[in-house]
Amino acid sequence: MNGLDQSPAHPDGRNPVRIVIVSDVALFREGLSGVLARHPDVEVLAVGPPTESSLVAAAAAAERADVALVDASTVRASAFVGRLAALLPHIRTVAFAVSDEDEAEILACAEAGVVGFVPRTGSAEELVAALRAAARGEVPCPPRVAAVVFRRLATLANGRGPATGDRTLTERERQVAALIERGLSNKEIAVALGIEVPTVKNHVHHILEKLRVRRRAEAAALVRGRRRWSRPSPSRPSAPPPEI
Repeated sequence: MNGLDQSPAHPDGRNPVRIVIVSDVALFREGLSGVLARHPDVEVLAVGPPTESSLVAAAAAAERADVALVDASTVRASAFVGRLAALLPHIRTVAFAVSDEDEAEILACAEAGVVGFVPRTGSAEELVAALRAAARGEVPCPPRVAAVVFRRLATLANGRGPATGDRTLTERERQVAALIERGLSNKEIAVALGIEVPTVKNHVHHILEKLRVRRRAEAAALVRGRRRWSRPSPSRPSAPPPEI
């Protein structure tokens, strides 16, 4: 990862879009790196799986990156995006391999800070266009994904959130929900709170019921959204990119 500052500029004088690729499928991320290497205005700084060690390595190796390209089919993609945004706030995240029918994961990724989406049916050219747009500060997004996000915004704006009135969470349920939002498993939550796993499962069941959602990712998105809304306004690499 030495010499990242030495990357060649685009032939027309612009700096290349520098990216980090995150996927838990090695062949997928390596193949994608090879495809993107054909574009002189995109530079792949590093590739790796969505692990805690990758987060630490990415912070050290890719702090000059413009965009993080995260596989949306990765387990707990939204939780990883949230941790990545906290560690590297300057990086704009684009999710690829998005299913425009998985509304829960779309919303979870959006709440975590994803600024662009590329569907599973997208082409390499569409992916590159999305990376360029994200680096410019734009929000590349397929129409169906945009519709999902705007419907949720309308729900929040009109005060029709799923957890209101007597269906609010208890203090313990809020603690469990916060750990769900961080991507912890039931066993990890049990250890963190000093309670039994069956008790955690009961809390999770009640949280999903009260929030009127079916999946943990949806609950995490709601928790993340509430926290966000409650805040006051304030050239190609010469060698294959290293694993992070």
